[in-house]
Amino acid sequence: MNKYSDAPYSYFLSQRHGTLMYYVTVATPALAELLYKISRLCAELFKITAIILLLLAVNIYTSLLLFVFAAGFSTAIGFIAKKVSYAIGKERRDINITQGNILNEFILGIKQIRIYKSSKRWLELFNKYSKRWNSLYVKDLFWLSVPGEMMEIASIVLMLGIVLFMKLRSGTNPAYYVPFIGIF
Repeated sequence: MNKYSDAPYSYFLSQRHGTLMYYVTVATPALAELLYKISRLCAELFKITAIILLLLAVNIYTSLLLFVFAAGFSTAIGFIAKKVSYAIGKERRDINITQGNILNEFILGIKQIRIYKSSKRWLELFNKYSKRWNSLYVKDLFWLSVPGEMMEIASIVLMLGIVLFMKLRSGTNPAYYVPFIGIF
């Protein structure tokens, strides 16, 4: 939108209104998000495949137990995430609509905005909503990373529980199970 405020009036006459809206609201964020998601997907698939093969090669029964635990954990986190992510997504959607309205009014009224030199007001209004959208985006990224961190903590607690159970059951030294913990 900053580039639009400095563009000559003839630029607005030569461009279609929908094209101008598309460049600011859809094109750039969509491309950035697509590239990010593709790279994350490739890395995650490789990591998951390697871990599953390693776990199955070491001990199939313990691996199956961990898979059941992970499925239960994933389901529980999914229910919690719906509550948080839905609220954040709804507010981000509302901000997107407001930003679109501001941009639409700016483009439609560019002649008057230029005449009265009020582009600063429109930029400040647009930037206010952009900052709020960015803060919600960061909040959303935080909540997207929480399940991973919780999964790591839960897996450590599970491993320590298994070691404690094995110690109580067989009476062997807990140090005997350190390689087991390292593998899983």
